[in-house]
Amino acid sequence: MTTGRDKTEESTWPSVREQHRIADLERQSLLAEQARQLAHAIRTPLSVVDLIGETLQLELQEHPEVVERLGRVLKASAKISAALSETLRSAPFPESCAQTVDAADLASRLMRQVGGDVEPGQLAAGADARVRIAPDALEAALVHALRLVTEGDRAPVLGLSRDGDLIVLRLLAKAASAVSDRPEREDRHLMRQTIERIARDAGGRASHGPGLVELRLPVAVDDGNRASEP
Repeated sequence: MTTGRDKTEESTWPSVREQHRIADLERQSLLAEQARQLAHAIRTPLSVVDLIGETLQLELQEHPEVVERLGRVLKASAKISAALSETLRSAPFPESCAQTVDAADLASRLMRQVGGDVEPGQLAAGADARVRIAPDALEAALVHALRLVTEGDRAPVLGLSRDGDLIVLRLLAKAASAVSDRPEREDRHLMRQTIERIARDAGGRASHGPGLVELRLPVAVDDGNRASEP
């Protein structure tokens, strides 16, 4: 027999399939962010190698054996650059294109799925909460934010508000944690960077503090060249 409590848990807690989907989303977004950072870290010195190598080839034309060796260096640099591009292609994220998404609805549904609370009444009834973003990117940012604010057994709370032309998604723990002087775990640092990049790619910004993550995303603007998805 299914009790009222069982029915509530069934309706709010993610199914096993949904839990796997969320875990995959979280992992893919972090891998993609790591790949982007690695590519940037390696391509910057590679560009210096290419520039110096090409300059030396021009300056040392009277030494063909040196020019040949420099050519080998430049070919090796090109191979490394190609390998980096292939790495980025093998870890694509987000997989969906930017769409007009109801950020308040998506965030509220995710919050209820994980047993969190949504603060009532902060977003005026009928207020436009649509933003232009890839849905899986927004969901990944929210999942990372939940990880950051729910360390331990603290339950998350979602606050929704409108600040001018921005939608504000504010995730915090019911009991804010004290500032810790322990070194931050590398995966948590990567989560913060991923959240910040996703918000930045959507034209917004992200901020965070102890037990708090806030996303500020611009409201989607419909024009003649852009269809509005529900």
